[in-house]
Amino acid sequence: METTKRAAHSGGPLAAVGLGFILLLIGWIPFYNWIGTAWQIKDSNGQPALDPGTGATIAQAIAGSLFWLIVMGGLIFVIAHFSGGWLAGWDTRELVTVAVIGATFGAVFNGWTLLTSGPLAGLVAGLGPWANLENGIWFIPAFLAPYIIRKPGAALFAEAIAASVSFLLGSPWGFLGAVVAGLVQGLGAEVAFALFGWRNYRLAVMLLAGFISAAASFAFVYPIWNAGYDVLYNSFGFVATVIGVTGLGVLLSIALAEALRATGVLDRFALVREQRAAAKLHG
Repeated sequence: METTKRAAHSGGPLAAVGLGFILLLIGWIPFYNWIGTAWQIKDSNGQPALDPGTGATIAQAIAGSLFWLIVMGGLIFVIAHFSGGWLAGWDTRELVTVAVIGATFGAVFNGWTLLTSGPLAGLVAGLGPWANLENGIWFIPAFLAPYIIRKPGAALFAEAIAASVSFLLGSPWGFLGAVVAGLVQGLGAEVAFALFGWRNYRLAVMLLAGFISAAASFAFVYPIWNAGYDVLYNSFGFVATVIGVTGLGVLLSIALAEALRATGVLDRFALVREQRAAAKLHG
């Protein structure tokens, strides 16, 4: 029954939408940089006027606001269009589990921010672009939930809940840096699972989900916080992000799920059912 339910879900449309969304983000990078020089609003001293909240030029701030309104509108449309089909195969236990994972890591996110901006701030600053190694913590819900539940939408829903809870608890990253970033991360992971019809959660697919999610996140973050750094710095930053997401994000998520499986609390979830079915097939 489980296989039949999931076979009815086609990952092609969402994968195409997700990849298109990621390409949109990547295309946004050069446009954002160009608009900062091609369209300038001057202050009273004849210098480019800056937005005090982001440090971007006013022109970039206006363009950025319009861009993210369009992106958020597109995300809302995609979620509304696909959520009915996604949730049709879910039961209450799975929905509650995703909510618990998301809410728990929403609090963890803020604790991690306090730690890295407080006691560990000096260490993080000293790592330069390699500080992105710690970014994997922000991606855990996008891998932990789908690895356990193995249903369409698990990555996106868990990451969206975690990001929203983090924002509501007072995340210093604000709505853009918390909620929108979480949606980008969750959708990036969802693309990889959709490419395999949400039927394959082996290590290779999990690592692919980590790479796509890391790439999407880096493309999102670049014009907001990293555009001022040179190519070499950002290259190292991207490599560090991928390593951090695939290592701390993906592998730690799998380790957490397997530790929970060993306790028996996941016996009624797809992770355990599929492992038992595979054991019988090869036994």
